[in-house]
Amino acid sequence: MQDGNLNTILTAPTGFSNPLKKKHIKVKWHKPPKGWYKLNIDASFNKNQPSSLGGVFRNTNGSWTVGFTKAIHTNGALESELLALVEGLTTAQEWNLFPLEIETDCIQVVNAPEEGRDPEAQLQTGE
Repeated sequence: MQDGNLNTILTAPTGFSNPLKKKHIKVKWHKPPKGWYKLNIDASFNKNQPSSLGGVFRNTNGSWTVGFTKAIHTNGALESELLALVEGLTTAQEWNLFPLEIETDCIQVVNAPEEGRDPEAQLQTGE
C-alpha cells in the first residue's frame, strides 16, 4: 500500500435542523518516515460484552508487518484503549519494530504524556 492509497470517506450529520444531511470528510493514512514502523491501534467497549482491541504494524512502504487482536473484559473505553497500546508496545518489543510511530483515535491516550498525566490513574479516579 502506498501513502494515500487507503482513503475512506466518513459521513457525519451536520447541523440539528436536518439530521439526514451529511458532510463528507476525507480521511487519509500516512506512511511512517523512512526506516520507521507505524502502529495503528483501536479498541471498543460494551459493558455487556467483552471489549475488543487490535492493532496493525506497517513498514515505510505501507506494507503490513504484523497485527494483533484480542477480546478482553474491561471496565471502560479508556481501559480498552490503554490495553491496546500496551499490547502494541509488547508486540513491537517482541518483533523489534523500532523506531515506532503510534496512531490512535483516543485523545486521552494521546494527551497523557504531554500533560504529565497517568492515564491509568484516570481510570481509578474516573476522569
